[in-house]
Amino acid sequence: MVNKALPFHLLLLLAPAANLLALAAPVIPTVEQELVVVGDPVQVTIEPVYAGKAWAFTARWDDNHKNNPNMRDALADVGLKGTFYLNRSTEQAGMGPDYARSLTERGCSVGGHTTWHYALPTLNPNTLFCEILLNRIEREAEIDTPITSFAFPYGRYSDNTETAAIERITETWLRSGYHHNVYYGFVYENPSMPEGYASSVHQVRPGDSKINAGSFKKQVDELLAAPEKAQQDDPVISLGVHTRQSPREMEKFKALMSEYAGREDFWYCNETELAAYRLQAKHTQSIPEPDSPNTWHIVRPRASYAGANVPLTLHLSSPTKPDKILLDGQELTPSPNGHDGWLVNLPYSPVNGAPEKITWMQNGPGEHHATPANDFPGLDFRLEPSEDGDWSLILSNHSDTAAQDILVTLRLPLYYADGIRQTKVNALHPGDSTVLHFDRGTVRDDPIYRDGALFAAAEIDFQYTGHPGRIYSSYLGEPVIRIAEDVRDAAVVVGPLPPDFPIEELLAYSRPNAPFTPVTDSPLGQWRTVNDAVRAKFASNRFVLFNPDKAWVKASGPYDGQPALIGIVCDVKLEQSGPLKIEADQSLTAVGVDGEELSAQDGVTSPLPPGKHRLLLVMKKYDRGGHSKPRPVHLRLSVNGHAVKFLPAAAR
Repeated sequence: MVNKALPFHLLLLLAPAANLLALAAPVIPTVEQELVVVGDPVQVTIEPVYAGKAWAFTARWDDNHKNNPNMRDALADVGLKGTFYLNRSTEQAGMGPDYARSLTERGCSVGGHTTWHYALPTLNPNTLFCEILLNRIEREAEIDTPITSFAFPYGRYSDNTETAAIERITETWLRSGYHHNVYYGFVYENPSMPEGYASSVHQVRPGDSKINAGSFKKQVDELLAAPEKAQQDDPVISLGVHTRQSPREMEKFKALMSEYAGREDFWYCNETELAAYRLQAKHTQSIPEPDSPNTWHIVRPRASYAGANVPLTLHLSSPTKPDKILLDGQELTPSPNGHDGWLVNLPYSPVNGAPEKITWMQNGPGEHHATPANDFPGLDFRLEPSEDGDWSLILSNHSDTAAQDILVTLRLPLYYADGIRQTKVNALHPGDSTVLHFDRGTVRDDPIYRDGALFAAAEIDFQYTGHPGRIYSSYLGEPVIRIAEDVRDAAVVVGPLPPDFPIEELLAYSRPNAPFTPVTDSPLGQWRTVNDAVRAKFASNRFVLFNPDKAWVKASGPYDGQPALIGIVCDVKLEQSGPLKIEADQSLTAVGVDGEELSAQDGVTSPLPPGKHRLLLVMKKYDRGGHSKPRPVHLRLSVNGHAVKFLPAAAR
């Protein structure tokens, strides 16, 4: 058995010290408002939950699922709200723009869940960035509402055998504009997460297919019984995770949820609203005006960044009701909060609200798509790279209306050390055109950051015809296909094979220069290497079992979620003698070297001499899912702490 799955907190203890440093938090754009309280002196504090409630109560549902509209209605029927975390837009499957917009009805919203639902630790950095950000851009443009909350496919944001994966994923997530995540551990137990930046939830599960009322009530009761512990980070209870309930089970769900509806101490919200409020609660400053008692400058995140126009609730400590409360001259109405205080909700001004319309222009080498005519006719924004890696954003206004208060956020992949650039343009008048230039700055030397297709996007917020809007201008380049001196391109793979397949039949393939003849007559018995499509997307330190051939996919179906064996052959070169250490995120069954089977205790073999060897690894496949997409497996080989050199695949 190799590298058994570890609890996340133990994984962090084993991580190298270099991976335990928090990343820098993105700069949050802010707006400033003036708060004036007329009457007795008061103290101002920010409530952790909107309207001074004890808890936020919400729901989270993952994937493009045909049952999502039924869940939306079930929630709304009992007075609850939720958020649906969607993948790419697929109109042919009924999961396109109309589907996404329908899920924003009756108080619900949409969150990000990546484009293709890959396990994120398996991707190269460019594909990782595109998976997270492109999904956000596409769905925002469909629903005309910001997306700021995210759920990980398969819940995977770390890897037991590759501690650097969580840092790459965290940095990509931050660069993509998210500030709320449904995985508590990612936000609060992640050494790479900037402290205090993001928000999360306490997840409770009623049951994905069968509703288990007893288990659900126990989970909620445990949170409500110990609020001092559960509320120290985010006082949020969130239902989830998948909408696989039959009509009968959905009725059980509604009956169960009705027991938690209508509580005075709950704020019923979707997770977009929740993210907006918690960002304000964490990052708003109330700065007293020294020369004007009972006057504060409220510096809060812009609604376009927060994601929704959710008012911020303040507690005013005073036994007497204020004579008047003014926010930028607008009078607000307080409500009592106990015997010695008052609650007041601070709205955003209309000009500082979240975007009401969002559109997207995708560009690539030699192509440019203008703004859709029904969104912002006449505004034409184009993002382009230069040959030296710098970026230019061309802003043109061919309309008869000025675009004002323009905030540009350039979002770049991990190849660039500085991944978020912000700049402002006061106005772009009719007939005007301007070019914003962004130096590439420091770039990363490791070639893994150039693998795949370069993706970048400019997020442009502005005022147009008196309303806030947003345009994304993105760029997707041609993929870089690199043959790496690593396991992805060195491995020759066969399977899945029956769990009782004779190991001795596979050992013959570990002999040096042995031909890769078929193991069986089935398509599953054919040895294969990766193709360029895999090289363009997946990390080079992983081998891939997947074969896109239809016959292979059909033959692999019976092994979906079932035990099976995988054979991997690599030609390697050892620079020194010593035991071979095999680290992988699947269970090791057998090891063959140069035609002989070797014992391996905890993934460590007996000593091998230096020089070239052919290595066979037989592993147990434990994937719960099917084989409709690649599921790369991390593999690292070392001798005395030094990585083994992989040689080109003999079957190529």
